Amino acid sequence: MNYLFTIRNIMSSYLKNLTELQKILKANPKNIDVLNNLAKLYFEENHLDKALTICEDIIKINPYHSNSYNNIGMIYYLKGQNNKAKQSYTKALHIDTNHKQALNNLGIIYYKENNFGDAIKCFKKAIKIDNNYLDSINNLSSLEIENQKYLDALKNNLRALNIDKFNQKSLSLLASLLKTIKFEKYDSL
Repeated sequence: MNYLFTIRNIMSSYLKNLTELQKILKANPKNIDVLNNLAKLYFEENHLDKALTICEDIIKINPYHSNSYNNIGMIYYLKGQNNKAKQSYTKALHIDTNHKQALNNLGIIYYKENNFGDAIKCFKKAIKIDNNYLDSINNLSSLEIENQKYLDALKNNLRALNIDKFNQKSLSLLASLLKTIKFEKYDSL
């Protein structure tokens, strides 16, 4: 019974937000902030085609809106169109070389393609932009675990947990790392 109540509340909130954003857009159809929020709302509800259309509309209004290119990249990535996703992330980075989310997202694609060198560069650059950027720190730690760079992975994982000790991804990576590392018992002399 609580689940049904929760679902109704979520749907009610979604419809309320959608209605509010659409009202504002009627008054000012080129309001990029409102369009961006509407695209985010559609994205969160998995209406990817609607979100994509709105992001493309934003770019028509402002071709230098790096967040829209990043969002388009995320949509293409979720649709399994990695080449288009990479193109969109690259466009975001041409506009804003310090776009940490685009760097992280591009790094994820390189990671999935086993292009670890470029993935590491992307994650490290995103972390250099924001030392507390957990997504890139965790992704770098995950890549290091996979490549058996356990000490580096542990350092990055502890760094992430120092930022947020309850971060589920960081805790999960630590558990994975500890399972992977084999501890040897040494007899005392």
